[in-house]
Amino acid sequence: MANDLFESAQRILTERLVWETKQRRYAQMRRGGLPRRDKTKAWQADLWSQTIDRAIRKNKPFWLGQVSAGDRLCNFTALTQQVQELSDSAADFYDFNTKTKSKLMVEIDRAVDFMLLKGRGIIKSVVDPLDDYRTIDEAIDPMFLLMPESADSFEDADEWIHVRLMTVAAYKLLDPRWDTSEDTVKKIRGTKDFQSLGIYSQEMQLREGITHTSNSNYVMIFEHWVKTGGGHTINYYSPNAPEIQLRKPHGNPYKYNGKESIPFKSFQMEVIDKGWYSPRGLGEMLEVQELIETFMENKWADAMSIANTRIFTGAKEIQNMANLRLEDGQYIPGEIESVQMAPPAMPWDEMLQYQRGRSEEISQAPDTSSVQAGSKTGGKPITAAESNRIGQLTQVGMNYAAEIFRRDLIPLHEHRWGMLCQFKPKEFSYFVTSEIKAMPEQALHDRYLIVPDGSPDGWNPQVKMQRDIGFMQTFAQLPNSDPDYWVERAMRSCVGGQSRQGFKGVGMKAADEYEAQASEILLLTATPPFPVQPQPQQDQATRIKCILEWLQAAHGVASPVLNNPQAKQNVMQNLDQRIQIFKQQNPAAAKQVDQLIQQMDVFGQQVPPGHINGGQPPQGQPPSGAPPVQSGTPTASGGSNESLSINYKDAPDDIKRQMEAKAGFKPSVMPAVNANTPPAKPSPTQIA
Repeated sequence: MANDLFESAQRILTERLVWETKQRRYAQMRRGGLPRRDKTKAWQADLWSQTIDRAIRKNKPFWLGQVSAGDRLCNFTALTQQVQELSDSAADFYDFNTKTKSKLMVEIDRAVDFMLLKGRGIIKSVVDPLDDYRTIDEAIDPMFLLMPESADSFEDADEWIHVRLMTVAAYKLLDPRWDTSEDTVKKIRGTKDFQSLGIYSQEMQLREGITHTSNSNYVMIFEHWVKTGGGHTINYYSPNAPEIQLRKPHGNPYKYNGKESIPFKSFQMEVIDKGWYSPRGLGEMLEVQELIETFMENKWADAMSIANTRIFTGAKEIQNMANLRLEDGQYIPGEIESVQMAPPAMPWDEMLQYQRGRSEEISQAPDTSSVQAGSKTGGKPITAAESNRIGQLTQVGMNYAAEIFRRDLIPLHEHRWGMLCQFKPKEFSYFVTSEIKAMPEQALHDRYLIVPDGSPDGWNPQVKMQRDIGFMQTFAQLPNSDPDYWVERAMRSCVGGQSRQGFKGVGMKAADEYEAQASEILLLTATPPFPVQPQPQQDQATRIKCILEWLQAAHGVASPVLNNPQAKQNVMQNLDQRIQIFKQQNPAAAKQVDQLIQQMDVFGQQVPPGHINGGQPPQGQPPSGAPPVQSGTPTASGGSNESLSINYKDAPDDIKRQMEAKAGFKPSVMPAVNANTPPAKPSPTQIA
């Protein structure tokens, strides 16, 4: 059986030979560059333009920002009936557990690097049953993942092989489930059957500066996954001795939401043709640009060497031209003239800048210099309109790529959360917003919709902050908009995770203001009273509402406080001061509060509008036959009005009914036409 599997692995290696050869070339271009083929003289340059490496380094912050730019890694939405606090607790626990108890963030960095260079990045997440089921994350070089050419993903592949390269010492330390006998180690160690993978491994070691290693101290293990009717079966063997079973075959133990969960998750650079090897990385996309830039830099350096070489000549005839060499400080007898070549169609510096602009356009680097005003492409300055247009198109392309990447992140987070649910951790504590919390065990289930937090533009905090502040200023004041959402979003952009401590919703803030005003009323009505001065930054609407509700409640229970003229005057004076501040801050809302206060009964009688609207009662005559309404109602300052004339059409509905009754009109027996007519005495809660 193992020999049959090894033959299948060899067939897959043969099928991907063209792809593998290209990837080895791109890896060499990324790390050190290709050697110059026309170098025949010692003084000729052999430079490396680093086009591919430069593009990868520019792009990596953008891609990694898709993972960690949010307040937490993921947002959890329960697919069952449960309170939101449980979902938030599960999301915070997963975020803390992943960032502090695993190496996922480091391995994703490596996986993104593989993806940008080769088109695919792969993460493998498993648990170690011998170490309290600790989660182990590993980024896999696509060169060491053998996938059939016809497969598109792990889910539809009939088989694949994870090639695991380790030292002999590391192999001997594996758990007892592995065959680590000396006889087996002797047969599987070495490089005789490593084929192209062994050559690739040696090249990588040399480029990393590792020059004193012996591949005979390594063993290569093929972890061969085969799809079966009930899931996948995993087989282990070495290409050096495929007949030896290094570990007993077993099924895939991981599940999520009742279904098999494959521990391998891949991220692809682009979505084009079907097939595992179809996505292109920046190595393939920028190969031509790197070759052109390297060629130009080499020629420029050669020209500088020739131009700065000092050559002397004289009038004496040259006997043997074959012995001449252009060297620094050489004397050449005779009269030799250099042949003048035509200048290049485009200056070298402009051509080099053009090629770099092309490479940045292809790689869609967010900070590309080709979109900066004043830069040149082909010798022509870019206008502001062109710069903005190029920047917008670049951002659209990057957002599209980010959506692909964020979509590929979802299965990874689902699988890792499923392992936490399947192999329950012993500790449920986590740290968030400067305090230690514990996740309730009922929140540990796999019935969640898990999506990455943040947004595609989260890689650039400054742009995101400016955008969210603009949204807050635009939408927070709209009557049909939730101001809490926009304020909290802007705060997250400015201070990140600290927004959870600093943000307080309108409801919570109003409750705090209401409670604070209730405490002030106690001070105003104490014996002796304590003066309290209103502050402009306070929520005047909520505090006015608190005062009016207290006055109504005090009247309802016949509170002795109302018999204290000084206490009553202090409260009414505080109310007047707050109304005046509110009028300056929000005149439109203050006018509505004014009208509501005029209709409210705070001392058992109607409050006259004289003090509420600045001391000027509205003038007018009642309808024909209706006498003026007489009132002895105390004012907000504690005084009294003997009479008050109110225009009938401007009066509230309950005042109109009083005026009609005094004028002798009888109430109508017809039902109300307008069912939405407001009540005669609105509740003080309408103020807020």
